[in-house]
Amino acid sequence: MRNITRTGYGAQLQTALFLGLNHDIPAYSGVADYVGKPDIFPQPAPTTLGMEVFEPYSAAQDTRDLKMTCYCIGNGAHQNVSGPGPDVTLTRPHRATDAGPFNMIPFAMKQIWPVNNDFTALERANYRIRKTLMKDGILYAAYFAKPLNLTGVTPDLMYATSVDGNTVAVPFVPTSTDLWPAPTTPGAVSGGTTISVTAASQILFTPADVVLLREACEILYGTADYAIISEIGFLTGKDKEVTAAYPTSGTQTAAAVPADTYFELCGAQIAAHYSTYRSVVYDNLGFTISYDLGTGEALYGAQLS
Repeated sequence: MRNITRTGYGAQLQTALFLGLNHDIPAYSGVADYVGKPDIFPQPAPTTLGMEVFEPYSAAQDTRDLKMTCYCIGNGAHQNVSGPGPDVTLTRPHRATDAGPFNMIPFAMKQIWPVNNDFTALERANYRIRKTLMKDGILYAAYFAKPLNLTGVTPDLMYATSVDGNTVAVPFVPTSTDLWPAPTTPGAVSGGTTISVTAASQILFTPADVVLLREACEILYGTADYAIISEIGFLTGKDKEVTAAYPTSGTQTAAAVPADTYFELCGAQIAAHYSTYRSVVYDNLGFTISYDLGTGEALYGAQLS
């Protein structure tokens, strides 16, 4: 199964950062726009109800600060298939052009009108991409992204050799022959040898996270059976301070928010899709998802030992 699909948007940002150029975000490539589609998520009227205000993305000012910092989830990257044997769950692989999940779902939905049961400022630190939705006459704040915990993660160089389908990887330490390399033979192939960067980490989904996801799916779909994570989108973006908020009812005039209270992810794009399958109906005690967003390069002309 192809677990990781890197997107062209992540490659575009990486190239811009390498070359010191500005990163423009084309239309239909920003994740924040995904949640504003009314045939996917029930929008309030007016759409500003309970929404918050922060400085918009600026390529000239923000490109240097963009990094992979959050993730979103969806339940559309799998398909249950009946065959001659037992039913199986197949993975729908993403394309490098996919700017959004097949079907994004929020991590949590909190009622904010007529009763305000939103997250506290401390709880809000664990969420990004907040969007208000109206469902059955109740206004909710839905949260579509969470920050990644990259504490202790280091990008390590690995030397991998594949022989007869078996891959052996060992840490790579450059030597003098790498700094002053011998010429390779024209037309040489890699022979199954690669140099790669590994950046292994984990997503911890706690029992409390499970409860919130189940509740969100019950609100949106009427049942917790849709509380399935089969796709993860790793997001690049920049945190920006929320400066104002619209009221949850009445005249829509944004009021100032105290400084350093809330932060939002600006310029969010999916740099990589990750395929998995977790149903929180069954994984109701929480779970851990391991992933590695490193990459590799073939070593042409490398000698097999």
